[in-house]
Formats: sequence, C-alpha cells, structure tokens
Amino acid sequence: MSFYTSISKYYDYIFPLKNDKVNFVLDRVQKNQIILDIGCSTGELTRRLNEYGHWAVGIDIDADMIDIAKGYETENLAYYVIDMLDIDEKFSDTEFNQIICFGNTLVHLNSKEEILNFFKKVKSLLKRQGKFKFQIINYDKVLNEKLQGLPTIENDKIKFVRKYKLINGFIQFNTNLIIKYENREIENSIMLLPIRKDEIITLLTKAGFEEIDIFSSFNRDPWDIKKLPLVIEAE
Repeated sequence: MSFYTSISKYYDYIFPLKNDKVNFVLDRVQKNQIILDIGCSTGELTRRLNEYGHWAVGIDIDADMIDIAKGYETENLAYYVIDMLDIDEKFSDTEFNQIICFGNTLVHLNSKEEILNFFKKVKSLLKRQGKFKFQIINYDKVLNEKLQGLPTIENDKIKFVRKYKLINGFIQFNTNLIIKYENREIENSIMLLPIRKDEIITLLTKAGFEEIDIFSSFNRDPWDIKKLPLVIEAE
C-alpha cells in the first residue's frame, strides 16, 4: 500500500507508542497470552507486549512496515505481510487470547460486508472468552459535524497535516507529511470507509460477539459522541 510505504520510515515519529494503548491491551489479562496485532505497522506495540512476556504476532499489508518490524523478531515475536481478510488462512490452527486492531486500520476495508467477514474471521481465531480490541476514528462525529480533517500532528521531527473530503459515501483522506530534518514533503491520499458506532455494534453482533463495550479512549473513558476516538472491546 503506497500510502504507508512512503511514510514507513517516519511512522514512529508520527504515531509514537503511548502507554495508554499498551495498558489497554494488558488490562485484566493473565500472563503468557497469545496476541495477534492486525495492522501492526512497524511493530512497536507488539514488541512492547513481548517484553511483558506475551507471545505476539504482528501482521500488516505493507511490506516496508513489516521489513522494519522483522528486525526485532525473537522466538516469541513474529511478523508477516498479510491482508487482514486472510488471517484465517495463515492462523487457522492458532487460537489467540486477544486480537487487536488499532490505528484506524478497520476502515481501510471497502464495505460493511467486508467488515462483517473480517469480524467473523477474528471470532473464529479467538479462544473461548478471548478479547477483540480495536480502535478507529469516531465517524459519527466526523459525519455529523462535517469535519474537514483531523488535528495536525507536529513535533521536532515532523508535521503531519490530515484533511478529509467526503466522496460517494467514502472519505478521501489527504495527507501532507513534512519531514523537518530532511526538508522535504510527502503528499498522499487514500479512501476510507466511514462507519458509525451503531453499525459496528450490529456487525459485531451478527459475527457472534456477545459482550461489547464502547469507550472514547484507551483509558476506558465512557463513550462520548463529541470525542474523536472510538475504542471497542468485544468478547
């Protein structure tokens, strides 16, 4: 996926791993879990989970991201280039305690039918009482308020400008990455599927998930339609 290939070497500057995300994965779990991270990017989260004693597997469709992640592989930490819709083919004999999917990965699928198919495959790979934890942008807020983009991310190394344009039910996500220390810019565009919270709950229920909790942050703050994050835990 050229969008992410072009920014792969700068990804950890744009989205550095924060402890609240790690804590959300590790909250209320036993030791020695088997965890699958879908859309793992450069693998920073899976590496941290492995440091806490868990067997972690990361997958991403972008080969450049996985090339970076593979430099950190260990006996209990592995990475693969896999499409999220093909997880049942690679891991058909594996049962995971947790499957996680962060970073707005879900909305790169092309339809609600694909999302339902993905949810069913996730459920088939989970152990009994296993957890599916994922996070996207709160598209209820984006659509209701007709947001033109997301807040710009800026630090001493990069500036990442993010703009939205609604086209035929999809969102065209246009970005401009300014790499300060290289004095250059990378412009990108990709289409996203803006799915609402209630639509996600319906699809999770159809896929067979029973306990579904909705949050507005990785700190488990109560759902708030006015906040940008949408974080979900399903069992």
